[in-house]
Amino acid sequence: MGQVIACFEVTSNSIRVLLGTVENNEPIVFHAKEIAIPGLMKNGMIDDESALVAALSQLHHIEDGPSKLEINITHVYVLLPSLGFQAFRGKKTTNTVATAITNIDVSNVLSLFQKDALSPEAAIINIIPEEFTLEDGQRFFEAPIDKTSRTLTVSAIAHVLPKNIADPFCDSFLKAGFRINQNAVSAYAEGLALKADPAMPQSAIIVNMGAKITNLTLVMNGMAVACRSCYAGSDTLTDTIVQDFGVPMETAENLKIMHGFSARQRGLQAPIWRGSSSSDPKITQKDLNASILRFSEKYFATINGGLRAMEQMVPDAASLPLVLIGGGSMLNGIMALAQKYFPGKQVICYVPQVIGARSPRYVGLIGLLLATSRSEHTLAESQQGLPRVSRNSHKEKRQKRTSAPEDDSL
Repeated sequence: MGQVIACFEVTSNSIRVLLGTVENNEPIVFHAKEIAIPGLMKNGMIDDESALVAALSQLHHIEDGPSKLEINITHVYVLLPSLGFQAFRGKKTTNTVATAITNIDVSNVLSLFQKDALSPEAAIINIIPEEFTLEDGQRFFEAPIDKTSRTLTVSAIAHVLPKNIADPFCDSFLKAGFRINQNAVSAYAEGLALKADPAMPQSAIIVNMGAKITNLTLVMNGMAVACRSCYAGSDTLTDTIVQDFGVPMETAENLKIMHGFSARQRGLQAPIWRGSSSSDPKITQKDLNASILRFSEKYFATINGGLRAMEQMVPDAASLPLVLIGGGSMLNGIMALAQKYFPGKQVICYVPQVIGARSPRYVGLIGLLLATSRSEHTLAESQQGLPRVSRNSHKEKRQKRTSAPEDDSL
């Protein structure tokens, strides 16, 4: 079994954790969990840092009785949101240190991208090589370690996020006592997850239907090239149900999850919810359908605006299928709704077939896990070591955790 990797994602209302490894280019998940923490973020920004730090601090040690898993975590991989994501292609050349190319040369040429003039508000998250070229013109898709050349040229894609998006996430993990081994943008990770599944299209528009934000990612041959964000999601539908029927938020959330939208025509419309008092409304499936349709009209119109913007950038995007992921894609009847508003377009509700993480909520984390094992170098990999995450032995007495994360014992 390979190194156990700890992958974390902070969403609008929760923290997701996935522990696993990669064998033969296949993700192996040992443990996946989601901890609900409402109110963590507002408009894609961390709104309650102290609550986030406190919640993260409780995740240094994870136990899973059924799988007999017990792990202390010090180093993590972190999935960053796609809000404001941009991708830039470029080419850089460096003189090699010696006659044979080493990892130092790869690190040097990739680090040159960081010297590009960017807005002071922007941060390079990672640099993904597409092709390496030697002095004599030989080209390689993987780093040509030990090949002889006086120069090394790399064509790569730089992933960029606004600093006010990326920095608070990194700061929260550090304040919680973690060491970040590598960051990755969720748009990039989702593309990797799609590319690794032979049943899925290699080029598509991924629609990540989150709680408060919906991200549209244009993926070409498994690589994210553009992203658009819409400030609406499944929580917006919950708010719509509350407003339409005057029910508590908890009731509206339950109606959304348990019933959703049903296209079935029924003669008898028995209530699917009735309050405890005579003044409370009685809600039928037909009533709920009408509320969901009112939400969907505005929601899919917003998504359509993002799609049109992408099609102006990449004309081929108009013919690509839509791949729905995220918690919102689990709404009953979402396929019928999407096909209603995007007639003639192929729509796929994607559920990853990875044991332990068979949920559209974990697509990004599965892609992040795959990113840790990619054979080609990236800037983050060339500058940092592997995460130190190990298993505890149940036969050994657990040692007391020290205050410094690097001193955690397993």
